[in-house]
Amino acid sequence: MSGSSLCKVRVLVTGATGFLGRHLCRRLIGYGAEVHSTTRTGSIRPETSGTEDLGTIWRLDLVDPEATLSMVNTVKPDIIFHLAGHAAAKLELVEVHNCLRDDLTVAVNVLTAAVEAQCQRVVLPGSLEEPTSFGEAAVSPYAWSKQSIQGAAAMFRQVYNLDVVSGKVFMTYGPGQDAAKLIPSIIDDLLSGQNPVLNSPHRYLDWIYVDDVVDGLIRLAVVDDLAISSVDLGTGQLTSIKHIAELLCQIDARGRTPVFRSNQARGYERAAADVGHQSLIKWKPNLSLEDGLQRTYRLQKALSARA
Repeated sequence: MSGSSLCKVRVLVTGATGFLGRHLCRRLIGYGAEVHSTTRTGSIRPETSGTEDLGTIWRLDLVDPEATLSMVNTVKPDIIFHLAGHAAAKLELVEVHNCLRDDLTVAVNVLTAAVEAQCQRVVLPGSLEEPTSFGEAAVSPYAWSKQSIQGAAAMFRQVYNLDVVSGKVFMTYGPGQDAAKLIPSIIDDLLSGQNPVLNSPHRYLDWIYVDDVVDGLIRLAVVDDLAISSVDLGTGQLTSIKHIAELLCQIDARGRTPVFRSNQARGYERAAADVGHQSLIKWKPNLSLEDGLQRTYRLQKALSARA
């Protein structure tokens, strides 16, 4: 099964108004899939202004198990991409309860509804911050919740025979990302004629362009008889924030240089994707970091000029 064979397949995307969700919905609609999406805000009507690229939108709080079950039983999706969640890696104590409610509880509700509706496959995004084993301590409430979701997914596979797979998503970037994120904030500074001011120049991450992540998630959804439950969606290469900022300054080509307020490194994040299992889904990233940054800069500049 390929992306093109998604034509007329009924797909549900939770968290569709997020950065990754919007890119995924557009691609699925382009393949001819019947796309349904969820959001806590907006309208249930697909013709609502600004939401035409999200398919049929269902407004509900997935924390509510009855509402989630009712929606999934009504849609009866063949495939679910569960992207909704509380993606904030803060360390405040209240975040434990936020992540329990908005990440773990929501995931369990969606998985339960998928079993009830006899969904063919559920695709979950993993996080680069989640521990690789259950004996390893999580570094944040968010990382703990993502680790716990993977444990729940394993139980649903074993006990309820649910076909659920995970794509561990590394540091995704691209056009349309929240302006507070690193790469769009650097580009905004450059477009306004400022030197980007940043922290943690020696923080190393595996950066991957959003279109490549979307390709990987779709491959996880359509590959038959998948022999593994999780695949890393990353390049396998580590690049520092310092180098990212320097590349963007070169692309901008107006003589700006990044300024760093801190040299503190975050060593626990020096983890690159394990690319060894990517061949099982016949996928690998296609866009180089330099090309991805150029494309992101160009599109953000064009949007800025129209604003």
